[in-house]
Amino acid sequence: MSQIKQLIILKRQGKGVKTIARILDISKNTVKTYLFKLDKLLTGKRAEKMTI
Repeated sequence: MSQIKQLIILKRQGKGVKTIARILDISKNTVKTYLFKLDKLLTGKRAEKMTI
């Protein structure tokens, strides 16, 4: 399973950044970056749907 999918699953389970980083063996900054980009992507899609 890709790291992004695992990250999403762990975040939905309520895990924190530090815990996710430890489980996926990546840095906390990487987790924060992924979450930021996912949020930005999803926010953009929601805004796009609202304008249609």
